[in-house]
Amino acid sequence: MPRGACKRCGAQTWRTEATRCFECHKKRLRWRRGKRNPEWKGDVGGTDTQGHDRALRRVRKLGRCRHCRKAPAVERHHVDGDATNNARRNIMPVCRRCHMLLDGRLAALRKHSYKPKKMRKPWSSNR
Repeated sequence: MPRGACKRCGAQTWRTEATRCFECHKKRLRWRRGKRNPEWKGDVGGTDTQGHDRALRRVRKLGRCRHCRKAPAVERHHVDGDATNNARRNIMPVCRRCHMLLDGRLAALRKHSYKPKKMRKPWSSNR
């Protein structure tokens, strides 16, 4: 099938049904990012998942855990508990253990943890 010509620059389009070439398409997407997009709802609100994703993008360099100061930080903790509040002062880089401790998940895990019974070694002669 023959490809069309770009409406903007006249180059060959990258798909049959496309009206722009790949370069013009990328420029248009770049222009429509963020506040320039007519569907933009602002940087506030949204779901918890969206809030965590924004925190991942906003705080890239983590360094050491700010809670224990020993382990390397691998997660971002929302200090006030609101995942949609992604202000820099609200995001604290922490290690996995400290994140579970601060969220209360570590205590819950210890409370409900399964402890297996001690098994007798099969080669033991004591019966």
